[in-house]
Amino acid sequence: MNKMHRLFAKINLNESFWLTLLIASPILLLPVGRSAELPIAIMAIWGLIKLIKFKTELFSRAPIRHFSLLFLLIWLPIMLSYPDSFSANQTLRVGASYLRFYLAGIFIIDTLNRHPIAQNVIKTVSWFLLFLLADALIQFIFGFDIIGYPYDGDRINGIFGDDLKLGLTISLLASFLLIQTQKSHWMLKGVAWGLLVLIILLSGSRASWVMFAVSLAGLFFFQTYNNRHLALRYGLIILIALPIGAIATYHSSYYVQQRIDQTLLLFKGDVESADIALSTRLPLWRNALVMFQDKPINGIGVRAYRDVYLQYAPDDDYYRLNKIAPTHIHQMILEVGTETGSIGLLGLLAFYFVLMKRLFKGGFTTPISAVFSIGVLAATFPINTHLALYSSFWGMLLWWLIAQHCATLGYKKAERPE
Repeated sequence: MNKMHRLFAKINLNESFWLTLLIASPILLLPVGRSAELPIAIMAIWGLIKLIKFKTELFSRAPIRHFSLLFLLIWLPIMLSYPDSFSANQTLRVGASYLRFYLAGIFIIDTLNRHPIAQNVIKTVSWFLLFLLADALIQFIFGFDIIGYPYDGDRINGIFGDDLKLGLTISLLASFLLIQTQKSHWMLKGVAWGLLVLIILLSGSRASWVMFAVSLAGLFFFQTYNNRHLALRYGLIILIALPIGAIATYHSSYYVQQRIDQTLLLFKGDVESADIALSTRLPLWRNALVMFQDKPINGIGVRAYRDVYLQYAPDDDYYRLNKIAPTHIHQMILEVGTETGSIGLLGLLAFYFVLMKRLFKGGFTTPISAVFSIGVLAATFPINTHLALYSSFWGMLLWWLIAQHCATLGYKKAERPE
């Protein structure tokens, strides 16, 4: 019996390892082109099988119902934008392919509810973030990273090479490292948090700076919810360390200096300065509003913005003059309103209501639930510039986080996985 018990324990350990690796793989494979789609496809197929075989059982669980409602509020407007879409085939393709995130989410929620591996996923992603930070630091100091990508004095991007996603990835997932290292030795915690601040600033992505600020605010809220004395300590550390880190980075990187100076132009009060501060995004937003006025009910169609931009742009438009067709709007609320109309905006409003109602009730009860809740808040914070909501990269990250957020909302302190 003892031998059989050890054998089953070993099999269960291996199962936990492989499930952890599968769920974490979309993040681990982000630097390797579109290879992150492979684990999403595997989980989506597995999720579809589970949905067919155990539909009644799955939908009897609150996390599955919660996730399904959130997904429906975003996905249904995509499909309703199809009839009047300027790029009908593209809209239909996005709507159909977007379902893979839902099916993968079903698999993730069911797996995390059946196996105590959420903490293992957090640890795996945290170690990966430390690797990204170390690689980026090497690139900054020596002029190239561990696989030879050079640093040209502008944005630090580490192992992502020419694909400017390092800052976005790290800031979006910062909560993993911030909370995972809470009980670590103060020196390890200081190194990890210091690297987060340094590399996110050096990435030069102001959207990343905002997401990191949201993550820090989420960490403070979590500590306030659970331990007010510790929250005050973290608050003081953040208030002292952030300005010091920002000043040091400002004087050590000419590119960061330029980005900060450019951002400060927002406070000059004139439109031209604001447009420079926003990296010439005002024309994108103005034309988005014109498109919304033209198609206010169900929008111009998901992912049709790039195809019709020049049709709506005035003669003196910056992008028309430079013969550039922008790929997306860089602002989530405007993107949803333009491409899916008032239907999409109502869906997004309902999405925020449903998300926040549950998030602030059960999203900060344990470190595990807080990790994913903070990540979702950072990804969906409305006062920011964003990557395209309906794109493969950002859509995958968003629904990967939301699925685990829904799965861990029910964790109680007494039963959470360690």
